[in-house]
Parts: sequence; C-alpha cells; structure tokens
Amino acid sequence: MKTSGSTIAADWIRRFLLILVPLAVLAAFWPTLRAGFITWDDDANFLNNPHFRALDWQNLRWMFTTLYMSNYQPLSWLFSCLGHSLWGMDPFGYHASSVAFHMLNAVLFYLVAARLLRLAAPLPDDDAALPIACEDRGLGWQRSSAGGFGNPPGVSISIAAACAALFFALHPLRVESVAWLSGQHDLQAAAFYLLAILCYLRACSDETRRLGWLSGCTALFAAAMLSKVNGITLPVTLLLLDFYPLRRLPEDPRHWLEPQHRRVWLEKIPLLAIAAAAGLVSVVARHQTAVLEPLSLGFRIQQALYGLGFYLGKTAVPAKLMPFYPIPMDRRLPPAVVAASAGLVLALTVGLLYRRRRWPGGLVAWAHYVVTLLPALGLISVSILLVADRYTYVPSMALALLVGAAALAGLRRLGTQHRRLLAAGLASVLLLLAGLSWRQSRLWHDSETLFRYVLALKPDIPEVHNNLGFVLVSQLRIDEGMAEYRKALDIKPNFVKAMNNLGLALLSQGRIAEGIEQCRKALEVDPDYAFAHNNLGLALMYVGQTAEALPHFQKAVALVPEYVVAYNNLGTALLTMGRIDEAIAQFQKALELRPDYSAAADMLRAAEAQRPR
Repeated sequence: MKTSGSTIAADWIRRFLLILVPLAVLAAFWPTLRAGFITWDDDANFLNNPHFRALDWQNLRWMFTTLYMSNYQPLSWLFSCLGHSLWGMDPFGYHASSVAFHMLNAVLFYLVAARLLRLAAPLPDDDAALPIACEDRGLGWQRSSAGGFGNPPGVSISIAAACAALFFALHPLRVESVAWLSGQHDLQAAAFYLLAILCYLRACSDETRRLGWLSGCTALFAAAMLSKVNGITLPVTLLLLDFYPLRRLPEDPRHWLEPQHRRVWLEKIPLLAIAAAAGLVSVVARHQTAVLEPLSLGFRIQQALYGLGFYLGKTAVPAKLMPFYPIPMDRRLPPAVVAASAGLVLALTVGLLYRRRRWPGGLVAWAHYVVTLLPALGLISVSILLVADRYTYVPSMALALLVGAAALAGLRRLGTQHRRLLAAGLASVLLLLAGLSWRQSRLWHDSETLFRYVLALKPDIPEVHNNLGFVLVSQLRIDEGMAEYRKALDIKPNFVKAMNNLGLALLSQGRIAEGIEQCRKALEVDPDYAFAHNNLGLALMYVGQTAEALPHFQKAVALVPEYVVAYNNLGTALLTMGRIDEAIAQFQKALELRPDYSAAADMLRAAEAQRPR
C-alpha cells in the first residue's frame, strides 16, 4: 500500500509531539533539579531512614512489612533503594528521577488521551484524513483493513492529546508532587496507573489477546498499589470508560446488570480485590499513626465539599499555592465557602446529568474527578491537612482531557483564521502554566525558602514555624530558631514537637534547666513522644544523672525501634555505668540500622577497648 504525503506528515507531527511534551515538562520543572531535601518528611523518608540504603534481606523485609509514615509502599522503597545505589544521598539524583517520572507520565497520558479522543470523536480528521474505512463494533472505532487499535489519529487528535497532556503536566498544581521528594511515590504509582489504563484499552480492542492485556492491566494495578494508593479507584474509572467512550455498557444504567454485560463486571473482580486489600492496609496504616482526634462526620462532609470546590478553583486560578493547608485548629470552615463549594458541585452534577445524552464525556470526566478525589477528601482517612496540591495528580487528568476535547472540537469546526487564534490562545495558556510552574518550582529550592514563602502567605501555621525553627537551628542560627519555636507555641501551646525542639535548642546553649523543663512539658502532653524522652535523657546525663537518664533512652528505642541516635545514647549511658556488654549491644544495633553512623562506630571501639580481656 502506497503511503501518502499527508500520512507521512501526520506521522512526523506525532513524533514531534512525543518529543515536545516531555521536553516542555523538563523545561518547566528544571529548577527542581537544583533543589535539596526539604525538612518536611524528606528528613524522615530519606535523611534519617537507613532502610533503603542497601538491598539486603533485612531491608527487603522492612520494605514489605512496614507501615512507615502511614503508608504501605514497598515498590516505592525498592525504587528509592535503586536510586541510592546509583547516586547515594545526592539530592540531584532523586530530583532528576522525579522529573523523569513526571515526563514519563506526561507521555503516557498523551497516549491515553489520544486513544480516548479517537474513541469519542472517530470522524475522519480533516487535517490528515486517512483513507481507512471504519466501523463501530460497540467498542469504539476500529480499523477494518488492518489489525491494531483504532484508525490512526490525524493531526488534530494528536495536537488535542498533546494539549491535554501539557495542561496536565505543566499545571502548577503538579509542582508539589514533582519538587517534593517525599511525593515521588505518587509519580511512580501514577505511571503504573496510566500503563494499566493503556492495557485495558488494548484489551477492549484486541479480542484475540484480551486475557493477556487484562492480566497486564491487573499486574500494573497491583504495582501501582504497592507504590502508593492514590490510584485505588481504577476499577471505577474503567467502568466509567466502559460507559463512555468504549460504549460497552448501555446508556440506561438499568440494563447494566443484564447477562450480555456480565463480562464487563467479571473482568473487574481481580482489580476490586486488589483495591479492597490496598484500601484495608491504608486505613490500618492511617489509624495506627493518627495525629488528630477523630473528626465529626459533619466536619468531614464539609471538608469534602470544601475540597472539591478548592481544587476546581486552584485548577482555574493556580495562585497562592502552598505545600501545607492545615485543618483549622478550631475545626471550623467558613460557612459561605462551604456553601459555595456545595452549590458548585451540585450545579455541575445536575447540569451534566441533564446533558448526559448529548455530552456523556462531560459527565464521565466529572465522575472520574470526584471518584478519584474521594479517598483524599477526608471522608475516609484523617490527616492534619485540609487539602493538598498533590492530591490532584490523578484526578486532574479528567479535566485535562476536557481541555483536549475542547481543543479538538475547535480544530475541527473552526475556519483557518479562527484555528490560528485558537492555537495562539492554547499556546499562551500552556506557556503561562509552564512559567507559573517554573516560578513555583524555585520556591522548593531549600527548606528555609519554602517555609518563609508559606508563612508570608499564612503566618499562623505552627507546624511551619516549627519546621523553620529546626532549619535555622541546624544552621547554628539558634536564637532565630528558638524565636520560631516560640511563635509555634504561641499559636498552639500544647505543640509537643515545638516544645521538644525548643528544649533541645536550650540544651545546646547550655541552658540545661530550661531545656529539661521544656522536655518534661512535652512528655506531660504526650508521654509516648520518643524524641522528648531521648532529649531529656541527654540533659539528665549531662548533669550527671545517668541512672535517671537510662529509662528515657530505653523508652525512646521501645517507642521508635529505628531510632538510631537513641540507641547510641543508650549505649553511652550503659557504658558510663560500667555495663560494657550491654553498651556494645546497643552500639551494634545502631550500626545495624545505619552502618555509616560514625559516632556509634567510635563508641563501639571505645567500649570494646574497655572490655576485660
């Protein structure tokens, strides 16, 4: 069959777009490559976590059994372990891998968008119409002259899919997921999520290899759940696609359970089983490490409605984005804002239901948006966060696809002059989003820059004052750091972390009595706060009360079995008391957890030198 010039041109344009999309993402997120670790979970996940720094059986067991930081994500820990083997603790390598995952996700979403747009709008593309006959078999448009998935999209579909992918990938709401290393797990899970959708779409078009593609979809979904549970609603998403644009389910839901549609439901059973298991583990993990008192059902409903409106608003106007939107300490949300969000959600739902026959894609996109946001809206799990930019990573794909659909409609229906105006408008919007993401990415360069930015927008967040204080103290700007701790305590008087950190800062200045007082205050509020036990033990040992310090170190390691510093301090206390063999065991435990911990290695040598021969 002879290839036409228009076909060759269309192929080159598609290849160009496949290169353009990831390069645009790289340019927009370039500032993150020069960023460091952020003292907001990065210290716990990377700097103070020894369990991903070597691929041995002990660490593998930890990865597949731990609910560390309220998450079960063994596959993500394996990726971190691979990264450590390549670049150690250099933050550049981790940031480069985050950007690479986001670039990959942009390309995968481009492929998903192209296929869905082709299924939803299978008319011949007037930019590069191909002489291939099409027929509707209920699964979308297919090539009748050759195998494969659908007739090749023309230029308009490719451009529209690229617009969707770039709107998704360049939007400033993506910055937190990419720039924050502790958000890298979301990117990894999203890659498997998109690959699972691609496999499912192939399964629906390739009857001879349907089971193979469905098996691939199931395996990839399992991999996504072992990375992070942010794509747990995939089975529902696939059912929505079965309704439209795949049209495997009829328009009338009353006929969905009829025998001829049984296969659609049966093939979701493995996915539902995986989702149920992942959801159960996630709920257990969240409740084991709950940091808030249970919230009332009424507040949770308000939080969910607030979140839906908030995310739509930030998608439309991505201004004043922050990494930390805490739940108000008084557990109250502005009634007017909640009412406005509820009205918006209700109006969109009713309007799209009314228009479902003429515009089923709008209803499916909105349903996907709500369903994928549901696990993060506060109805199920409890967090100190009211909302978070990173929660939009998967849900935003539906809105981006609507942008692509609008672009496709304009490219097909408008005249040449108006097409140029549309292209200029789309390019301007995407460049604006890229510029905003580039500027937002710069704020993640270091902890102090990020925290000061947040406090400039919202100065009454005690957690951010505490984190900024910790950063300043680590830079030996102790007075400035203590001032931030005190600001945190002025806002939240029973803030245990700030009490403990203030106590440690006072101890570092030699103000032992004041430091001991702060640590004791922290333990009065939370008797099981391991870090306060460790710091109080240090203070007591400093003033010669080693016997009184010993139970605090023992309590610290009992509460946090991975607390390397506390093992070293416990060993030091035992060595001071002449209990040499017990001290050696504690130093060895510290070195098992962190082989490069030089302080424990020095103390171990000193203890072995004192052992009777």
